Amino acid sequence: MAYPNKVPTFDKYYTALITDISSSTVAINSVQIPIWASGQVVHVATCISTAITTGDATITVSRNGTAITAAALTIANSSSAAGDIDSVDLADGAFTVKKGDNILIASDGGSTVVSSAGVLLVVREN
Repeated sequence: MAYPNKVPTFDKYYTALITDISSSTVAINSVQIPIWASGQVVHVATCISTAITTGDATITVSRNGTAITAAALTIANSSSAAGDIDSVDLADGAFTVKKGDNILIASDGGSTVVSSAGVLLVVREN
């Protein structure tokens, strides 16, 4: 019996921590992630540690200095609470990476109240 030629896919999970999404200081409101496997980014998510107030925090993602607008997301201050998760799923081909790329995930500092955010980046290997 012949079996179909289906190549398995493997996901790589990159996690990081943004120290304070409400800060306007780049060293505190962003994180850089080195990529060690080529593929497509299929998911970006954040989880905040504390409720934010006053304004939303816009999270941007860039690859080697070039913004990837499809991967941007907003952490809304309205009804925010510790443990809130915000995420974006990306279409095939919307965001490709290769080994050695540098991914910068940054907040615009638009909110108030010190809140860290865990970040998850999922890369599906080619």
